[in-house]
Amino acid sequence: MKILVLGNSDTRGAVVSGPTWPNQASRLLEAGSGASVEIEDRRFAPIGPNPAGFAEQLVADAAADIVILPLGEYAFWATS
Repeated sequence: MKILVLGNSDTRGAVVSGPTWPNQASRLLEAGSGASVEIEDRRFAPIGPNPAGFAEQLVADAAADIVILPLGEYAFWATS
């Protein structure tokens, strides 16, 4: 099973020590299902001229069975 995670620094574990949540999920899924689980983590930020198109291209390129797009605040510190 291949899982694509379109994430950011939180997904990659930039501010935590130890395993990332995608790595933990992979181990739990493998233990529970007995199947091999591959996690592909791709950097994605909903900014720029066409973030939806960029996300669609990442999904098409990955050919994953499951796609996870974590939702949360992004650029909460940004000012306009």
